Amino acid sequence: MDVSTFQSLNSGIGVFNAENKTFLIPQMNGIGAYLLAAALRSFGIQAQALDTYNALDLGKEYTSGKECLPCLITTGDILKFLNDEREKQGPLFKPDNYIFFMPESDGPCRFGMYNKYQRIVLDSFPEFRSVKIGSLTSRDGYSLDGLVGYDRVRVLRKAAYLSVLITDILNRLVWRVRPYESFKGETDRFIWKAVAVMEEAFERYGAEVVNASLIEWINYTSYNRMRDAKMKFRLDLKQLRIGDAKKDLKDILSHAVDFFYQQYKQRRIYKRVQNSLPIAGDHRVAHLERILKRDDVFSFDVGTEACLSISGIMAYAENGFNGVVNVYPFTCMPSSITSSIAKPLMNRQGVPYLDVQCDASQQPGRETDIRTFMYQVYQHHRRNRDNG
Repeated sequence: MDVSTFQSLNSGIGVFNAENKTFLIPQMNGIGAYLLAAALRSFGIQAQALDTYNALDLGKEYTSGKECLPCLITTGDILKFLNDEREKQGPLFKPDNYIFFMPESDGPCRFGMYNKYQRIVLDSFPEFRSVKIGSLTSRDGYSLDGLVGYDRVRVLRKAAYLSVLITDILNRLVWRVRPYESFKGETDRFIWKAVAVMEEAFERYGAEVVNASLIEWINYTSYNRMRDAKMKFRLDLKQLRIGDAKKDLKDILSHAVDFFYQQYKQRRIYKRVQNSLPIAGDHRVAHLERILKRDDVFSFDVGTEACLSISGIMAYAENGFNGVVNVYPFTCMPSSITSSIAKPLMNRQGVPYLDVQCDASQQPGRETDIRTFMYQVYQHHRRNRDNG
């Protein structure tokens, strides 16, 4: 690896102005990729969701097998897309017209390294070295500054946040209704029609399962920025750094405005949907932190999504859910931490619990594990119903 490769980790990854560029969004959440792309298109960004899961061989060729599964899948997706575009356009192909969107999270999670690794992979192809990797980070609450003109950033953030929020609701509608559908596949057909309608709306903008929502993570990053600013304010005040303390107060106010707007918007939209169909609401981030402090099993100071996963599992159990499934990429550290803490907690409470690791292969015995788990869930539900 030469010096230029290391330089590209700085110059080839970051927040780039996406106006008049083709902005490529991997389907790490199917519905979400399409709605986010639609929201970005309303601001003049040529955004599109990449086809997925049809280039696994290519992804495996350029990964070692030690990475999380989504890294393998998205690496194959972007390489296939760029190869297809180059063949289709021939000499007219301009790699600097493309931005591959790969955000990151802070803390001990390999998701924060996806874009660095994929930068190295793209740089190994001379014809793809000028393809940029657009990366937002949890360190600043996924700020969009620089993606579009400064005067439009705040409005774009609201539209992007709304697209993720609607994604969560559509996913919960699917998993709320699908177990009871009269005709197999009817729910999926309906929801994808709804996605098409929502895409148009965003472009104009300018077993019953409850999933862990995407918006909960976005809310957590905003909450954490506000929390960190408060901690810094207390420290600066204690050390009599008055100038820094004044700046901290401005940061607290700015982060609080973002966070409370997000919570307000979420409550309003969920309430409108729940008037028609009783889908589960989301947890309040502050409530999840209180749960961890109360039982002293983990801390928001550690960071990563394990904070939300552990406290969310505990909250669902307290709310009367009959089972918990922890689905995660093979060897994912935050999810492994979640399993090591949540599994014994659920066992003590008598709540069925199942870990499902995914690595793109067929797992022998998984069907049996799921059937056994669902039998335990049914028994738990019946026992609680009879006792209630």
